[in-house]
Amino acid sequence: MLCKSSVEALAAETSDTVCLGVGLHSGYGAAQRMYVLRGYVPDGSGVWYEGCACGTNMRRA
Repeated sequence: MLCKSSVEALAAETSDTVCLGVGLHSGYGAAQRMYVLRGYVPDGSGVWYEGCACGTNMRRA
């Protein structure tokens, strides 16, 4: 099993950008904190669902 540092190094060989998604539910809190502590910066685009940014108070039909 590759550790996060190894995977990041492999990705850096071919790209200067890595995109990932982490859930917003509190159950994902540990992952959210881990990525921020590793230097990942949220892009500020908000919540996405099925390829579209969700609007304020948007609900799934």
